[in-house]
Amino acid sequence: MLKPRPKITTILAGKDQRHILKPEFSLRYKPGLWMGIFFLLCNFSLFGNPTEPMMPPCTGPTITLQPRDSTTIVGSGADFFVRASGVGTLTYQWQLKTPPDAGFFNIAVTTRSLVINNAELSANGNQYRVIVSDDNGTPNYTNDDCQVTSNAATLGVTGGVTPCTGPTITLQPRDSTTIVGSGADFFIRASGVGTLTYQWQLKTPQDAEFSNIAVTTRSLVINNVELSANGNQYRVIVSDDNGTPNDTNDDCQVTSNVATLGITGISCTGPTITLQPQDSITRQGGGAGFFVNASGVGSLTYQWQLKTPQASTFSDIPAATFASLQVNPTAN
Repeated sequence: MLKPRPKITTILAGKDQRHILKPEFSLRYKPGLWMGIFFLLCNFSLFGNPTEPMMPPCTGPTITLQPRDSTTIVGSGADFFVRASGVGTLTYQWQLKTPPDAGFFNIAVTTRSLVINNAELSANGNQYRVIVSDDNGTPNYTNDDCQVTSNAATLGVTGGVTPCTGPTITLQPRDSTTIVGSGADFFIRASGVGTLTYQWQLKTPQDAEFSNIAVTTRSLVINNVELSANGNQYRVIVSDDNGTPNDTNDDCQVTSNVATLGITGISCTGPTITLQPQDSITRQGGGAGFFVNASGVGSLTYQWQLKTPQASTFSDIPAATFASLQVNPTAN
């Protein structure tokens, strides 16, 4: 240490002489002292950088709600969520560990929640966790940030779909028989959980399988049927969105019974002639008449025809369209 050592100085003032004691410092060499000073100078950082604040103790953050396991189906979504509190501003960094990985690694999600869309079966067993950081009340200084890591949550992905509870067909299509040129229709009634849709299918006698046709309503109407359609088979696939109209992966379907179309040719049931025209003999210049009586289902029409001895076939007589034919007198 530096110790003052007295020194006598004589001051002459006339005949008076005064002796004044002045302190004087002398620095004696002490190896331990110099080594200590050198150490402090070289390690000034032990006292901290005077331009930076002293680090307060880390008191957070605290996770109040841990991420939880989530199970979903292929093509659907899943989410993980964390809730935390702390002294300053909180930041989040989610991490992933797949079954083949040895450890967790950061992914590009830095919010409180992690949302997974359109999950694939390969993601089954993936683990997720989040590191929550707290700036400890000093947002511009990162050396005192506090961190805590959440529990790991596991994602389960299955290849199945939501159990199908419908639809149910309450009225099956029925066979229909009609005649050429007429119409036929097939109808179905069904119930389900959500919105129902319909797809009719056709299988002709020549086809091996059913194929879709452009009919997507509850009823199938066929107009002006042809004989070639005889034996065609029809069925309908009813789909139920299972209460999730924006997700087709869980749609439920049921196929109706097969209904057959039968077509016959036009069958004539009338008219019937109940009184045939009779031969008539008249004299030269006289007249003659012919008459027919007939019955039928609907309105009857008539067309009389003539065949002369010189003609080979009959031909229509103009304006002879009644049940009776009157022949006017002839000159010869």
